[in-house]
Amino acid sequence: MSTVTDIDREAPLLSVNGLSRRYGAGCEYCADHDAVLERNYCPRCGTVHALRDVSLDVYPGEIVGIVGESGSGKSTLMQCICFDQEASAGSVTTALVEEGETNLLGVSPQHKRFIRNTIFGMVYQNPWLGLRMDFSALSNIAEQMIASGNRNVGEMRKRAYHLLEQVNIPARRAVDPP
Repeated sequence: MSTVTDIDREAPLLSVNGLSRRYGAGCEYCADHDAVLERNYCPRCGTVHALRDVSLDVYPGEIVGIVGESGSGKSTLMQCICFDQEASAGSVTTALVEEGETNLLGVSPQHKRFIRNTIFGMVYQNPWLGLRMDFSALSNIAEQMIASGNRNVGEMRKRAYHLLEQVNIPARRAVDPP
């Protein structure tokens, strides 16, 4: 696996190309990207297009926010990138895995789980989906670190405090539940 120091600073860390998610079989009309949809619905076949040909690149040091109206596909986009939902079309690649140019949407479930546990992270809109409310902040962080193979309690504790500091959560809150 590549390390951050091995990464080309000019190349994107994450590339999403032509990502689409539709609910329904689709038809010849809505397969045309110039087709006019009515509120993301195909007027001919009724297929819902939650995402339609979305592309983006994220470069080292960049922070990206996904914003839009309710129902515009923000959550669907992130769920497809993080393997919570299956995309209908498109590709997701990252320079942070040896396969670099491999479309991660087509790798095995085990490989997706590895990428999700060690490289990608997801912050859910609903905290109940991503956090254990009966665990402390430290324990929630440690759980993810354990899933990625870390077993050194001292390292996990140090990293957890560092991460909390990065998001301006005081160290005194580390043992509090979310």
